[in-house]
Amino acid sequence: MSYLSSNAGVLGVALTPVSVTAASAGTPTVWQRDLALQGGANGSLDLLTAAFVDATRAAALVGPSIVVALLPPLAETRAIALPPLAADDRNRFLARNAARYFVGARGPQVVGSVVTVAPHAEVGTDSATIVLTSSTTQLLMQTLDAAASAAGGTLQAVVPAESAWAAAAVALWPVFARGTAYAVITRADRTDLLTMVNGALQGVRRFRGPADAPQIAAIASGGGDHGSARVAVAGPSDAAHAMIGALTATGLRVLAPEPKWAALAAQPDALAARFAADAEGLTFRTDASIVNQRAAARRTAWWAFAAGSVALIVAGFVHYAGVRRELAQVQAGRAAIRQAVDATMAGRAPVDAAYRQVAALASAARDARRWSAVFAALAANLPLDASLTAVRVRGDSLFIDGVAEQAAPVFDAIARMPGVISVRATAPVRRDAIEGEAPLEHFSLGAQLSGGKR
Repeated sequence: MSYLSSNAGVLGVALTPVSVTAASAGTPTVWQRDLALQGGANGSLDLLTAAFVDATRAAALVGPSIVVALLPPLAETRAIALPPLAADDRNRFLARNAARYFVGARGPQVVGSVVTVAPHAEVGTDSATIVLTSSTTQLLMQTLDAAASAAGGTLQAVVPAESAWAAAAVALWPVFARGTAYAVITRADRTDLLTMVNGALQGVRRFRGPADAPQIAAIASGGGDHGSARVAVAGPSDAAHAMIGALTATGLRVLAPEPKWAALAAQPDALAARFAADAEGLTFRTDASIVNQRAAARRTAWWAFAAGSVALIVAGFVHYAGVRRELAQVQAGRAAIRQAVDATMAGRAPVDAAYRQVAALASAARDARRWSAVFAALAANLPLDASLTAVRVRGDSLFIDGVAEQAAPVFDAIARMPGVISVRATAPVRRDAIEGEAPLEHFSLGAQLSGGKR
């Protein structure tokens, strides 16, 4: 059995042992036919196939996805207490022990269940996990799947009618989407009380009819003020009016449905068919459907991974193409201004060279020794009888030629000059005597000056 998402439209079907009712969101009318359904056996396949074909044609759908809502006694729904179990394990446990938990269970069963969040008065324990569960025959599930396929459609899901009615209650009474509310589905032979919390089905209890209105009122009010409970009634006009009167007599205020749904609220079978596709939570799942669903999930994951990989590769190529295009635009722009830039750079070259020369001269001027200060110190320190005939500089050295009555004092005087590191003779001292004059000594010396500016 495969449960697939609908693309061509969804056909909702409500099934009882004696009738089949079909409706869809896009069809304003309800299709109905009487048939003798023998639990899926004794010609049920042919009857259901013909019914699905005619209902599909009436709804103007092609190859629809079909969602079937099973009304009691085809499906039995109740709340029970169970130890904590995973959903699949819980359903298998209930299917194996269906005769223990479901009064009408005969033969192999398919079970659906959900863990509830609301307390249930009929379960006498607060420590166990409260589970809302429903059971139907495996034979009926197989017959429904085969009939849907034979009719050219796909069986999307099978749900108990209570799940469909809960979905309908939110549409008929929008306030049921928030908080705790109670929907009473009344028919000639039975009345079902649906407990809903925030729009989700949380409990199902069965009553006889208007005679049990005080019990229904007590459950809905929780032992408190009847006027604060949110209660609505759906069912055939006579049965619904009788139930509304009985509940009103207890002090409950019964909500009226939205006007556009008033006619549908009087037909529980049509109501289940119309909202079967919107049912959530409690559904029937066979082992085969679980395997198929997991396989479909894996396929979806692989397709998503493949699509993501392709998208990533395409995005990479698009980004690369964009970068190449932008690079080409930049290169074209540079080529367009290349001549102007070259001309500008050629004009700037002499200016840059001149700036560099000026900077070099400025640096040399800053770093050059102040020789004027050296010459002033030299003049101040030379003996009075000494005269200079030549002065030369080379790097950090000062070379002096001159005459004096005695050369030694000159050497000593220059050695005492500030900034002089050492003094040495660069040539032998010569003594010349001119007739009639005092003899003079010719000297040549070199003085090494300390670094830095002066």
